[in-house]
Amino acid sequence: MSFLSPDDRLDTKRIRPGLRLLAIDHVFSQSMAVLASGAFMVGLVLALGGDNKTIGLIAAIGPIAQVIQVPAIFLVQSARRRRAITVLGAWTGRSVFFFIALIPWILPPSAHIPALLLAVATHCVCGSISGCAYGSWVRDVIPDRVMGRYMGRRLAWAVGVGAIVSLVAGTLLGMDWTQQTLGPTLPYSLVFAAAGLFGVIGTAQLTRVPEPPLKSSERVNPFALIAGPFRHRRFRKVLGFLGSWAFAQNLAAPFFVVYMLSRMGLSLGVVVALTVLTQLVNVALFPVWGALADRFSNKAVMGAAGLVFVTSFPLWPLMMLNDQFYWATWPLLIGVHVIMGVATAGVALAMGNLALKAAPKGEATAYLATNALVTGIAASISPILAGVIGDFFQGRSLTVDMTWTQPTLPEGFNIPAFDIAGLDFLFIIAFVVGLIALQALGPIEERGEVDEKVVLTELRHALRKSVFSLAGPAGVSRLVAIPTGKALSTARRLNKMAKADAE
Repeated sequence: MSFLSPDDRLDTKRIRPGLRLLAIDHVFSQSMAVLASGAFMVGLVLALGGDNKTIGLIAAIGPIAQVIQVPAIFLVQSARRRRAITVLGAWTGRSVFFFIALIPWILPPSAHIPALLLAVATHCVCGSISGCAYGSWVRDVIPDRVMGRYMGRRLAWAVGVGAIVSLVAGTLLGMDWTQQTLGPTLPYSLVFAAAGLFGVIGTAQLTRVPEPPLKSSERVNPFALIAGPFRHRRFRKVLGFLGSWAFAQNLAAPFFVVYMLSRMGLSLGVVVALTVLTQLVNVALFPVWGALADRFSNKAVMGAAGLVFVTSFPLWPLMMLNDQFYWATWPLLIGVHVIMGVATAGVALAMGNLALKAAPKGEATAYLATNALVTGIAASISPILAGVIGDFFQGRSLTVDMTWTQPTLPEGFNIPAFDIAGLDFLFIIAFVVGLIALQALGPIEERGEVDEKVVLTELRHALRKSVFSLAGPAGVSRLVAIPTGKALSTARRLNKMAKADAE
């Protein structure tokens, strides 16, 4: 394992290829993630005979596994080999998908669900250990002054390629020929085998990324190590916001797909297509948000993007009137997914950068692990609470009607004006909680911060330019070509950016 030992110093000549390798890994790991989660994981669970409780348990494993970040801090501080821990953890966790692909063929039916739960838990635990070392390592590799732009572009390409992979896999699984020829489980086995392959290819890139030595060489008291992030005034404020936001976001987001499948009765293919639409909007907006973060601040971007995101919550109850589609249903549904694509691009970028920049350089291991622990606990509590709220409001509704009468129609007729039921109540509650969570942004201090209204104004200008440039067939072709035909040019831009910083 000597080839994974830390370098004596951070060689500036290796920053450029290191940034490129980090981006390649992110593309492959995102492709792995889209194939091993969401609709594909739900489909596998159902194909193996699982139920809604199984799906809920699998959804809770990831956030709960963040607790492992605490002992992982001590592992990183003791071993002081962040690249080795990252690679070994990622390789083990991502290889689990090969086992998942084999579950229907090597185990009896009674063992399918327990084996799947164990495999998912193993993947999440290894990912948490790997992520603890990875966050600290990357914090020391990516230059501060280009972090926003680099992370934005990296996220854009990863999500773009992931969207294409998701759409292709979803289309193939939805074909009648696939189910009739390959059966109910073999298609999912192939998907998870592909996820494992993408994962290990991405991990191989990480072995060549430079690793500077940890800043402090002394051994730190374990209790002081954990308490440090909470005593750090600036980081404590970031923790408070990110924890409250994770709670608010996961109060509603996990139930969007459930709403479309159960309440709206949409097919899996339509749900996947709408998800891809959101991801494509992500691709287009990541560079925009990254530029805004570098120009203003991550706090301002988070405030603007978070406000747009929570505003989409109360739009869901407007999609159905008396549990029926009407003329505005499809425009609202498509519009909400576009809005979420715009907003989640900024949220994903700003959340990661807020924690990265608030963590002291060279001491980021404990800080980022503590952040993952806090947000993980919040993200695991809120879906459980949301399920309780959803069950409570199941079968309950609130309807407000308007009645129109005229001389020729003395009885009048009703015009449904307001009708919410079931999960509609949850989305409204989540909207209120989200607005409250955004208030925790106020105390956070960051250089260059401005009012979110300024960022929203700049975003509108950028969106207007993007819409005009993408209008017509030529623009659509350019958008589709983002994750494929222009890969080389983007790599060159990343190289130039890294080279400029290194010089």
